[in-house]
Amino acid sequence: ADGHYQACSAHEDEIEGKRRAVGHFFAMDLRTQALRHLDIARPDLLKKRKAEHDIKALKRLDPELLRMGEPKGIKVILAYDRAIIDFAQWFRWKKGKGIYVVTREKENMKLQILGTPEVDRGDPRNAGVVADQNVGHSKGRLIRRIIYIDPVSGEEYRFLTNEMTLLPGLIVFIYKKRWDIEKVFDEQKNKLGEKKAWAKGPTAKCQQAMFQCIAHNLLLLCEHELGKEGVVDQIAENRRQKRIENNAGKAAEHG
Repeated sequence: ADGHYQACSAHEDEIEGKRRAVGHFFAMDLRTQALRHLDIARPDLLKKRKAEHDIKALKRLDPELLRMGEPKGIKVILAYDRAIIDFAQWFRWKKGKGIYVVTREKENMKLQILGTPEVDRGDPRNAGVVADQNVGHSKGRLIRRIIYIDPVSGEEYRFLTNEMTLLPGLIVFIYKKRWDIEKVFDEQKNKLGEKKAWAKGPTAKCQQAMFQCIAHNLLLLCEHELGKEGVVDQIAENRRQKRIENNAGKAAEHG
């Protein structure tokens, strides 16, 4: 999931003399890429807040929205950028609704290493994982930190999660797949022309976002049906294959 902003409508009410962009929160199933709208940002104008922070919005939402329809007993992993860091809230989601979080560590965080579980180096899914650590913080909750070096770029990444059982390489992969939602936002803006809000009311803004999700999901279904008939975007597929080959070569150079 992620927050996404659109330009405001021409008749948007001003806040402190300025028309503000419209903030939305979307969630996308990383298996199917189906998109759904969670809510719009709702700044507290009484406290003169011009925007609503992501974690504040997520905390006020019904957790069932974040579960995206999964039945009881199924774990749900929410991949989000650093704006979701709130360890106390992670604990409430995990204990109350079976929602787990994967994100990246902030640079100024001071976490204490409490344990270092062994990484299965023989499993190819763990390639690039440097360390799998149990860490503690000031809120008194146990968190998992995975340190990973990208085999292609050589850049180091640090991930945080409260999911303690999956292979560390899978946690890294889940966060990498989070970038798919950024591609969808780019598609909404540049392919479907959704750069601006249609209206100023909160209900109309939510309706517009839902129409965008419907359009995206119908395009997914169309692509799926075309695929069953053997119709594929060969140019895109050739580009993808070339990227894979280039990345494999770079990874080999880095050992």
